[in-house]
Order: sequence, then C-alpha cells, then structure tokens
Amino acid sequence: MKCPYCAKEMEVGYLQSARPIFWAKKKKKLIFKPTAEDEFEVSEGYLNGCFAKAYVCPACGKVILSVGK
Repeated sequence: MKCPYCAKEMEVGYLQSARPIFWAKKKKKLIFKPTAEDEFEVSEGYLNGCFAKAYVCPACGKVILSVGK
C-alpha cells in the first residue's frame, strides 16, 4: 500500500495492546468499553491480547488502519 501522505511504500503489521482499543472524540482517563453512541472499538481479540491490522510508513511515521464498524 502506498502512503497517502508521502507516496512511499507502507509496511503491514498490527497495532497491539493488552486491553481493547477504542475511538472517542474526547480523551478519557479510563475506558473499558464505548460509553457514547459515536464511540467504537477499533481492536479485535481479547483473551490473547487485542490487535488491529494497520499499515505504518517508515518514511513519515503515519499509521493507517481500517475499522469494522
């Protein structure tokens, strides 16, 4: 995949965490599940760690992932 920012080749891998990863409009101190209608989980998995397939651009440092809403 080509980076939409610098047009160089991106590497595929996984964003990983010990806990689920969520998207929200505002920063929160602790979040274990989405608390608002417009929030959603980005990661998959649970017992063996949470992950989301992502692309990273080594040239410009951008990370891109798709969410399965």
